[in-house]
Amino acid sequence: MAVDVANVHIFGSDDDALWLGPPTLDLSSVTLTSTPPSTMVECGWLSDEGGALKMSDSVKSIKGHQGGAEITQFMDESTTAFTAVLLETKLDIVLWALSATATKETGTPAYAKIHAKRSRKVEKLVAIWDTFDTEHPGVHYRYVF
Repeated sequence: MAVDVANVHIFGSDDDALWLGPPTLDLSSVTLTSTPPSTMVECGWLSDEGGALKMSDSVKSIKGHQGGAEITQFMDESTTAFTAVLLETKLDIVLWALSATATKETGTPAYAKIHAKRSRKVEKLVAIWDTFDTEHPGVHYRYVF
């Protein structure tokens, strides 16, 4: 339980943002206030759950032969995942989700012809996620994946 209200952060402001881009981008110079690279796609509105950072660790025990006593433990698997439900539809995001390519066609209105494969592949992306505290002005977290 928090004993200091200043330590309680409530996120989900209208300024929260998620950018996605190809894994070849070097994000090592990204700072809290820098503009994301222009080759990244701003994903637009997120669902009311926002983004979720999930961590999963698995620990194994090593037991001694005599008596089966536990000698030590080690972490044999550790994963970190970020998930978000995107509410806006943008061409790049659809192409990543379908492992597809697109041909932009001219017309009124303009449209794209999407060529989806029979099976999808795992798409590796980089991300920048900004989230702002709605109760405490100036509290800003930036996650770079």
